[in-house]
Amino acid sequence: AGHKAINLDFILDGEAPNH
Repeated sequence: AGHKAINLDFILDGEAPNH
């Protein structure tokens, strides 16, 4: 995804968090 993923979003979307 192109958005900044949050903790849960990064798990679902497969990308690392902005952290």
